[in-house]
Amino acid sequence: MSTLTTTLTSQNIRIPKAYGIITDGLWAMLVMEHISEGETIRVYMRRTGTPSLPAELADTIVSALAEIRMALGSRVTGKVTPHGEWIVKGTMFPDNETEKIVDTVEDMAAFLTDRFRRAGVEVGVGDSGATTPMPPSMPMLFAHGDLSSNNILLLPDGRLALIDFGMSCFAPPWWEWYALIRSSEGDDFFEPLFEAMKRKGMVVYEEFMEACDKLCLWYVRFGTVADM
Repeated sequence: MSTLTTTLTSQNIRIPKAYGIITDGLWAMLVMEHISEGETIRVYMRRTGTPSLPAELADTIVSALAEIRMALGSRVTGKVTPHGEWIVKGTMFPDNETEKIVDTVEDMAAFLTDRFRRAGVEVGVGDSGATTPMPPSMPMLFAHGDLSSNNILLLPDGRLALIDFGMSCFAPPWWEWYALIRSSEGDDFFEPLFEAMKRKGMVVYEEFMEACDKLCLWYVRFGTVADM
């Protein structure tokens, strides 16, 4: 986040300042600025009686994400976070795994390849008998990783503020889309944002849908998006 606040000069997005990290073993807590003004998307929708996220606002959110990606650039080597490791945790890992430390984008690519294989993509044959291609893992781009209606603020000055960067990392271009699918958000937020992501090219291409469907089904049975 400190990289974002110094790199991003947008007039449309506000990123909370990061003050430091408190660690305890494998656990870490990010200490960041508290943004007191404005209201979350969820509060806004309830207060105004808005039945679903307006398409214009959904486009604004996705455009903000694209702007952050452009500011930070892409990675084909190096750390998966700007300054350190990304600890993937969960109690539903198969084979008695409890967590995995992903240090570089190469580690992330290998981790995702392993998960696709466990989901059955390694078989290489889909329902129609054709090869099931795996979505590309490169280039690695910034992903917020937790696009909840409670993690996006509407500020009085018209800007958006993104908060809760605990799941942020450099990941494949489609990662934001996948994390949204695996979230617990209702259709009133999910569907408009999903459509905006399609308009902005943040989803996987049709040829990779079968592999992602298998991955989603595998995680319904064995894990959660947090395990990723």
